[in-house]
Amino acid sequence: MPENNQASAQPHNTEQIFDLLLEIKGELGEIRTELSNFKKEVNSAFTRDEDGNVDYYGHRLYHKKEDKAAEVGKEFKVGFARKAFEWAGIAALGFVATSVWAHLKGIL
Repeated sequence: MPENNQASAQPHNTEQIFDLLLEIKGELGEIRTELSNFKKEVNSAFTRDEDGNVDYYGHRLYHKKEDKAAEVGKEFKVGFARKAFEWAGIAALGFVATSVWAHLKGIL
């Protein structure tokens, strides 16, 4: 009598072992097909070079350029906002100075 259930679940003759190997072969074939399809999907995101090979370097360079462009755009927006606030502050000071001057002119 076997000591555990695993021993009884294992194949006991050559035919069972062969059937199990054929089943495993089929499952491995399906996995291989799925991996191949996944690889095609992933590679479709990349541009191709002159020889038709996937251009990983070109893809990486593209993203570096996009990141740099985003960084420059952010710097521009921050600089623009800073200048806008500076000019708004100058305008507010000018308005306050004009109001104070008009008030002082009325008093004197």
